Amino acid sequence: MEKWIPLHYEDYAFYNRQIDILDLIRKKVVEGNESWDFKIRSKRGKGKSTIALALGLRLDHNFAVSRNVAFTTDDWFRMSESLGRGAVILGDEMGTRMFGSSHEWNTTDNKSMSDEVQINRTDGIIFIGTSLDDMRITNRVREVFSVDVYPERKITVPRYELNQETGETKIIRWDLAIVCILRIAQEDIFGQNGGKDFWTYPRYAPRGIIKRVILYHPPTEMFEEYSRKRNELRRMIREDRKRREADRLYKEGRISRQSATTTKDGEKEPAINKVLRRKLGR
Repeated sequence: MEKWIPLHYEDYAFYNRQIDILDLIRKKVVEGNESWDFKIRSKRGKGKSTIALALGLRLDHNFAVSRNVAFTTDDWFRMSESLGRGAVILGDEMGTRMFGSSHEWNTTDNKSMSDEVQINRTDGIIFIGTSLDDMRITNRVREVFSVDVYPERKITVPRYELNQETGETKIIRWDLAIVCILRIAQEDIFGQNGGKDFWTYPRYAPRGIIKRVILYHPPTEMFEEYSRKRNELRRMIREDRKRREADRLYKEGRISRQSATTTKDGEKEPAINKVLRRKLGR
């Protein structure tokens, strides 16, 4: 990255001073009582979850998967009630049936979540949401996001070690990182964008603009814990599909809710499981 040289007098106060935009946003939330929430959107495989975990670590030094990562509306409510000022809630894979889906906007859980998000704007908690498409997220939740993060490319960054005797440096390892485009929402106060927010690069001085940030991959152990929790979400989605299929078959009179069969292990399972296995060829 080229060194920034100030062109205007008012920018000289920032000259030779490194500006951390993420640290600045955290201070605005914790000390300035402002509301800054992040959305991360991209196609599959671009690194949304990796960025979200890395961003959570940057903004909250106590960040942990079990403490801060929500996959369902129930997770989100539990964390919003237990976490305090300066904490991060990462809502991963938002827009699913179990977490803020715009297609399920009329459910009690989604309405309650929208109400709480709208009211709790100065609670000092930073919300990070990821989705393939933010239009999948219910509208009132989608509107609170004020920072847009988009993964641009993956890079490797060398880490150096200084030899105190010779003064030479050598590369000791290569770290994986993702370059992200960062934009913030600006209100359309003059109606130039149909009343909708438009997205601009953040400024740390009248002529100082930040266009990108580099986020390093989270620790392997954290990502493995996250993967286990995401697999649990997959299981819940499949069970939810089974329940919905059972309701449909029951309404059609094809199965009875009370009927059951015995599994190989001698445990009872609903008849719907047997029907679905036959239907799916399992």
